Amino acid sequence: MLVNTNPSLTALKLLADQYQCSYYTYDWNDDFAAARNFAASQAQYDWIMTLDSDEYLLTGSPLPFFMENDLSKTVGTVARTSFTSSDEQTGVSHEIEARLYSRKYFKYQGLVHEQLVLRSATPIEVDYVSSRIGLGHTGYHNPVMLAAKSYRNEQLLKKELLTKPKDAYIYYQLGRSYLVRKEYELALAAFKKSLANQVQAKTYSLDCLKGLLTTYQALKLNNNLVAAAKAYRSLYEGDGDSFYFIAGLFSLAGLYNQAASYYETCLSLNNSQFAERRADGYQIWLKLGEAYRKAKAIEQAEYTVTNVPVIRWM
Repeated sequence: MLVNTNPSLTALKLLADQYQCSYYTYDWNDDFAAARNFAASQAQYDWIMTLDSDEYLLTGSPLPFFMENDLSKTVGTVARTSFTSSDEQTGVSHEIEARLYSRKYFKYQGLVHEQLVLRSATPIEVDYVSSRIGLGHTGYHNPVMLAAKSYRNEQLLKKELLTKPKDAYIYYQLGRSYLVRKEYELALAAFKKSLANQVQAKTYSLDCLKGLLTTYQALKLNNNLVAAAKAYRSLYEGDGDSFYFIAGLFSLAGLYNQAASYYETCLSLNNSQFAERRADGYQIWLKLGEAYRKAKAIEQAEYTVTNVPVIRWM
């Protein structure tokens, strides 16, 4: 099923016709949750997986999640790979997004960067379970468009903040908007407020920390970068991709010994999904060797080079 919030984009109607799926239009009213809830209400069945028009399926299937979980208290997450570009470089970023749910028990809430919440007023602890689905996302390719979206999102987030002045999620998303525009001081304040208002770990806590660490690196606040990585280590302990990401920030900051330590941990965990596309750990070994070389740890660098996995092309 496809819901179009901009009927002037006739290509979406053609796409719906091509794949013979249901097609609806929705009058945009600056409320992302309302649009998603409308779309869910038009679905034929209760099991819902949402994708934006700039996203597509890379791996996995939604059926195992829906078949294997108690949908009255469980939401499924996906691993989204966003392909980015800027004047300086192209690259990828990775996020965990909650996208699978039963509309009988959950609905969306929030004007922008909407979240899934329980329909029932009865307090229940929601379980967030990986659906083992991977999504691709091309919406970050155009820096100009991305900046324009960030200004729009900022206004909607500030509107929500008037009624929810201590909402950690709103501050996290504000930080992301500022980071897109390289307004680092504003991003820093927003990320810090978000983490300060998180009574317990949330699904977005790790991404919020990564935003904070990225901001510290951009502002060349190296001592703060190291201190925050240490203080919030419980958020990423055991996650190879997070160690790889933070190691990269340490390298950019010229903290090569710390970077080497984190690359070593990434390799020892051996559970990275991305870093960077494994095969198997080739990129991690190269980054580790580079960190040792720049730290002038020549013996370790030479050992690392001799242990880089050999990739054999068939």
